[in-house]
Amino acid sequence: MGDSHQNWIETKPNQMKIKQAIKELQGLEKQGVKNIILAFWEAKDFDRDEDKSWAEDVEILDDSFDWSSTHDDLNNFMESLK
Repeated sequence: MGDSHQNWIETKPNQMKIKQAIKELQGLEKQGVKNIILAFWEAKDFDRDEDKSWAEDVEILDDSFDWSSTHDDLNNFMESLK
C-alpha cells in the first residue's frame, strides 16, 4: 500500500457529505485509480430517519470509533488471497 493512501486514511474524515465523497472519488479517478473498496451506511440501514439526531449521532460515532481495525481486517484478508 502506498504512502499517499496511508496519509489519506489518517487525514480524511470517515463521515462525509455526498458532495465531498464525489469530489474525492473524482480526484482519485484523475490520479488513475480504477478500483477501490467503498462501504457506506445510511440512516435507513439502522431504521433511523435522516434528521438532525442522525447527523449528531454520526458525528459522535466518527469522533469515537476506531476504524483502523477495519482497515487491518481488510488488509489481512487481501494478503490471504495472495
